[in-house]
Amino acid sequence: PRRRQRRAPPCVGQLQLSETALKNIALHAVRVGNYYSEDQAPVLAYIAEVHAELLLDQKWLKETKELWDENGLTRRYSVAEILAKKHEADGFDIFVDPEEACLPARPSGPVKLEAGVVAELQEGLDAMTDGPVGQDEALELLEGCARGGELAAAVFCGERLEAMYEDSEMPGPLVDRAFTALKPLLRPAARQQEPRLQGSWTEELPAKKLQRRFAKLLERLVQAQKKRELTEDGPAAERARRVADAEAALQRLCGALVPLIMADPEASRCERRGPLAQVIARLCAERGLQVSTAVGWQIMQELVRTKVLEVKGRVVRLTGAASEASACHSDADGASGLGISPSDKTLLESVARERSERRRQRQKSREQGRAARRQRREGL
Repeated sequence: PRRRQRRAPPCVGQLQLSETALKNIALHAVRVGNYYSEDQAPVLAYIAEVHAELLLDQKWLKETKELWDENGLTRRYSVAEILAKKHEADGFDIFVDPEEACLPARPSGPVKLEAGVVAELQEGLDAMTDGPVGQDEALELLEGCARGGELAAAVFCGERLEAMYEDSEMPGPLVDRAFTALKPLLRPAARQQEPRLQGSWTEELPAKKLQRRFAKLLERLVQAQKKRELTEDGPAAERARRVADAEAALQRLCGALVPLIMADPEASRCERRGPLAQVIARLCAERGLQVSTAVGWQIMQELVRTKVLEVKGRVVRLTGAASEASACHSDADGASGLGISPSDKTLLESVARERSERRRQRQKSREQGRAARRQRREGL
């Protein structure tokens, strides 16, 4: 009988990657690229971009020895399931050690409130339903409900607290305390499965609608925090102004590049981000604008955001929106034709480096945390 040929592991550059290594790369991409958003589509798209970058980073692949170590998450999920964040839907925390993450067959749930505390919270909620209460009492009720995992009651308190400041801005300390109390409820394991606090909020808010209102409440609190930081004349406001100026310059640059990309035969053939980024850098250089790799990736992300490029996994293609955008801009020679001045270029490079450095720092801190946990386990 014919012997079955053994399938060779996937190759990336000169490396042969096992299935376990590919899964660990996907886990690392989720750790780096994940962020909170009510709309998960751009989050998953960004995770896919990070994943593609990691697969091209030969130095990191060679130096990261843990990629070949099997763990609970790699045994449980496929690469596609990891990139789709199925582990998060199942309640596993990807930011702890993978073996620890899979221990929660008994996940840490909400704080078990004593009967007397539950009675006090119920009495306070009933009073809030019947009439106005003070801001301090509303905030304490919110914190108590959130601590006990009572999501519906906590959202009810948060919305009532917001209503007290309908004609003015909620004070910063109140915003911070409310956000800190509500944030742990993002984890499904921190929520009470059978609410003990009953009232109009449990009847009016089915699970799907409750989740939307909770996400919108958190988003409003985040926006209030950002708005406060911008109004304060400090480093946060200065940084926000720099980022806004850099994004405006990036949009002008991308608008000028679209017709050049459409007219370039090599660009139309590119189906990977790396080669397309090189084409973009060449088009800029031909018009006297030298851009770094960091800025090149920022240009790629902006073109994806404006739907000039379409990303499906590792494949990237020009869309119909590219033709429409191309008609709005005329080709011109020189860096001035790209809409970028020397000061704009300096600002773009600076902001791109900062973003790249922040991402590297996040990666480093997470790797240090995993190493520290591993050492503690080995010392036990």
